[in-house]
Amino acid sequence: MAKSTETIYRHWRILELLPAAPGWATAPALWARLKDDGFQCTKRTLERDLEVLSGHHPLVVDDSEKPFRWSFAHKAQQRVLPGLTPAQAVALALAREHLGALLPKPLADSLEPLYRNADAVMNELGWKRWVEATAFVPPTQRLIPAKYDTDTLFLIQKAIAESRRLSIRYRKKWDDSAADREVNPLGVLFGGPVSYLVATDADGEQPKQFALHRVESASVVEAKRNVPKAFNFKEYARSAEAKWLHEPNIRLVLWIDPPAAEHLRETPLSENQTWRRLRDPDVVEVTATVDDTEQLRWWLLSFGEQLNVKSPRSLREATVSNGSGGV
Repeated sequence: MAKSTETIYRHWRILELLPAAPGWATAPALWARLKDDGFQCTKRTLERDLEVLSGHHPLVVDDSEKPFRWSFAHKAQQRVLPGLTPAQAVALALAREHLGALLPKPLADSLEPLYRNADAVMNELGWKRWVEATAFVPPTQRLIPAKYDTDTLFLIQKAIAESRRLSIRYRKKWDDSAADREVNPLGVLFGGPVSYLVATDADGEQPKQFALHRVESASVVEAKRNVPKAFNFKEYARSAEAKWLHEPNIRLVLWIDPPAAEHLRETPLSENQTWRRLRDPDVVEVTATVDDTEQLRWWLLSFGEQLNVKSPRSLREATVSNGSGGV
């Protein structure tokens, strides 16, 4: 990195870290924060930076004791820095990669200048290599998500933002043709291969789920949407997830072939998991407090004959009837 460019980014970061009086920060504390952000400089360089910056910004220093205490002057005007910190740049890059599809298009478009700024900062400081060398691998079988029209999603988001109704043309799962209907949009559920619009019928109170990829068209209408009394979308989303729950907080006891059980040493099922090798028979006994969910049952069945559920009985019977339980 060019020395002048590094100095500019370092100065921006120092100014951002300095609190307004009566708050304060010492040079050693600022130096530690800079090192955490990937800046290469000595503590003496930082002290010179503070002296230089105090000539151009309303900084004050309390030199009555060491280390000196630095801050912005009390009630100093809010400063605007023309740059991003490394942490902000990396966060923007990850947001663009993992959250971009969730943002309404106008909002996503408005972030493009910030994304370009973030790319420039990461290129200068080397963090782009870190972003390119980091990936998330889902622990389950990946399915290609059903494709939905992004313009339709935007209209749904627009209707929610303006608290208005939607007119949609929707095709049910087993139907060959779509039908028109007016709905009150309540939210959108993401997170799996299929995303859903949650809405009530125009004069209804019961929330329903409409697969986004089967919404053939949508338009925002003038009428205000009706939201069921006491409806909370976050709670609804949690209840939708809870439909996968059979029983909470069960005490699970498993017998597993030693090679298959080895990974549970490093990635336990719960904080209170126990893991012990039994010599007769030669198995590993694992106990843990978990929720009995469909995801847990799928995971247990994936072991086939290598695993046997010893307790609870209800889960043992469910997995044995589906082909597990060979140990």
